[in-house]
Amino acid sequence: MKLSSLFPLCASGCLLVPSLTHATTSSLQAKNDHAPQVYGRARLSFNTVDLGEQSTTEDTRRQFIATHGSRLGVKGKQRVDEQWQGLYKIEFGVKASGDEDSEFWSLRNTYVGLKHRDIGRFRIGKIDTAYKSMTGKLDIFSGTVADYNQVIGAASGEKASKLFNVRAKQIVVYDRALIKDLSISASYSQNQLATEDVEVGERDNVSFALRHNKGAFTFVTGYERQRFADAALSGKKVALQYRLQKGKFSWMYETISDSRLASSYSRDAFLFNAQWQHDHFTYQAQLWRAKESDAGNDGAKGASIGVIYRFSKQLSTSLIYSAINNDTHGRYGFNAGVSPTVTPAKSNILSDGTEQGADLAIVSLGLNYHFGY
Repeated sequence: MKLSSLFPLCASGCLLVPSLTHATTSSLQAKNDHAPQVYGRARLSFNTVDLGEQSTTEDTRRQFIATHGSRLGVKGKQRVDEQWQGLYKIEFGVKASGDEDSEFWSLRNTYVGLKHRDIGRFRIGKIDTAYKSMTGKLDIFSGTVADYNQVIGAASGEKASKLFNVRAKQIVVYDRALIKDLSISASYSQNQLATEDVEVGERDNVSFALRHNKGAFTFVTGYERQRFADAALSGKKVALQYRLQKGKFSWMYETISDSRLASSYSRDAFLFNAQWQHDHFTYQAQLWRAKESDAGNDGAKGASIGVIYRFSKQLSTSLIYSAINNDTHGRYGFNAGVSPTVTPAKSNILSDGTEQGADLAIVSLGLNYHFGY
């Protein structure tokens, strides 16, 4: 490890040691400990997908059952004294659909941490970067076939669906409320192995986010930098949300830059979504556009509409229609929030190497049950 990378840890240690010494001596007298909280979610859907006329597969329409962020976890906290609190969380993803192409269990956000009333919260483990998590509450279709991560944090290409949608290993995350309605978050991970979708070997990751709430408005901005081998990637995004008593409207812009020439990762994207609630129903709509990258003619646009009916606080059903229109070399697909994924990357390459953009469409009927939240 480079000495420069140790500096943030040393600085944090100097800040924490005096307070931790007091906290340790008080731990035997800790009160109001919270029992571990077990929680979980089972979210499954029955899907019919149309791969479009451009597909080179014989059967352009198929049906399948998918799982969407199904999970089982335990979390808790322990009060040490009036200022310090210990935190922990262990969460496993569950392939509830029985998808044989992937492991049944997978590790999701898992960490141990400390929270100080004035200093803020520190966590270490496997955690979403500050950049990824900063706009999570603006994703109205989170964990479905229309999850905004099909474009936000992604780029055109078979290996780019999780480019900036990183749940990093060996990460340190710090967040704190600076003043009323203003908070910051920062994360750092060194030498983490890249995900299967971004085969670039080892990389480090630095991420920052700022969030400001003002009445009915929420403003969020963030930056992430990744370095690996001979390249450097950076992502920047800004988002604005306006909330009403029964609805909310969100706008987002993101730009990704790659230091390599003619990279398919460099691109701009825009997204708008809206949600409205009435009785037991929630109505949703979303539009997005990814402009072409430096590689050229590989952009895409997408649209989604959905309705949710809530039987109770824990049980709901949903019906979603989502479509993606790729440019000639575009490879955006339904590869976020759903397992198995649907992408045109493999099915639309002809024997002579010619690429064909795909018009994808999917109808998803889902059922969601959660407990312990």
